[in-house]
Amino acid sequence: MAKKDNINVPLNYSSYLIMLCLRHQSHGYEIMKYVEEATNGLITIGPATMYRTISDLEKNDYIYLASEVGTRKEYALTDKGWELVQEQANFMEMLHNIAKNNAETVDDTTSVANENKNIEEKKDVEMKNFNKKLFNVNLKVSNQESEPDFSKLDDLGQWVLVTTGNKGRTYYYQFKTPLDADTLKEEISERLNIDPDDLSTGVWSNLYRSRELWSGDPKTPWIDEQ
Repeated sequence: MAKKDNINVPLNYSSYLIMLCLRHQSHGYEIMKYVEEATNGLITIGPATMYRTISDLEKNDYIYLASEVGTRKEYALTDKGWELVQEQANFMEMLHNIAKNNAETVDDTTSVANENKNIEEKKDVEMKNFNKKLFNVNLKVSNQESEPDFSKLDDLGQWVLVTTGNKGRTYYYQFKTPLDADTLKEEISERLNIDPDDLSTGVWSNLYRSRELWSGDPKTPWIDEQ
């Protein structure tokens, strides 16, 4: 009997946070850093948990090995993984609405006991709101099917590799710029109307790579549809 995909079953924190990071091609260190920053240090994932989870996600075809250079492996979401991400976001939105409706029915003006109870319920609601923000992350990139208008970057005028992508499709663009990495990221985000968190570039300090990565016209983007 074929195994049924339990795609509607909510993921645990580790799996989902890793998948959120892998909306953009990333390697192990980037994943751990993303999780810590996305949760303001509330949640950290160690190497053992991360690689065990990556192995499970890859076996279930939610992610794939997108790049391997030496010991450095980068992973990204498959179409099936993107679907699961969206379903989890919808699930967390549902929980948020349930928590909100329950909170509105609480009477916090009765006894001291009820007041204490309300405080605990308020904390619970705040945690659910945190979950909602954490899981229902901005997924605009997943709906962005058109190629970014790279002409808006022409005047930025060091060779840099920049990627923006969705659902396994990645758009690459190379151009010359004297700007530092942080300023460059802000400029690209604003000009292409892409949220900085949705601009996939890996670690910005690694952007300054050799022009030999690609011998084509530096003002012509190309598409990698792995």
